[in-house]
Amino acid sequence: MGRWYETAYNDIGQVGASCQYADNAANAKGYEQNFRAIYSFVPYDEVDEYENTTPAVKGMYVKHKKGLKVLLTIPMTVVDFGLGPDGYYDHLIEYACVTKVGVPVIELRFSSRSSNVTPEVIEVMKKTAAA
Repeated sequence: MGRWYETAYNDIGQVGASCQYADNAANAKGYEQNFRAIYSFVPYDEVDEYENTTPAVKGMYVKHKKGLKVLLTIPMTVVDFGLGPDGYYDHLIEYACVTKVGVPVIELRFSSRSSNVTPEVIEVMKKTAAA
């Protein structure tokens, strides 16, 4: 779990955002993500819950804002991850694609343990996401 920096994304909800990072902590249902960003000069903070509704399937979650599950849930999938030299998760790719009230909701997020990721790592992640 721990801190993850968003290094690239395609998410309509983050248009104009910068300095995105998240602190993830495991809980009984999956994990909780405290997401932070800056919109223009205004800090933004939200807490999302990721519930593993199918424990036999690793990496599949239902995401919702903490306390607001009735308003919007988004199925999220960790489609790939990479290990660092220390053997721990170093970067990951998350994807969601669902239609809610006739509006497509698509998220593609590349995250890394480091806020500085080489262009080569980003390119590998792009190729993996496109496959």
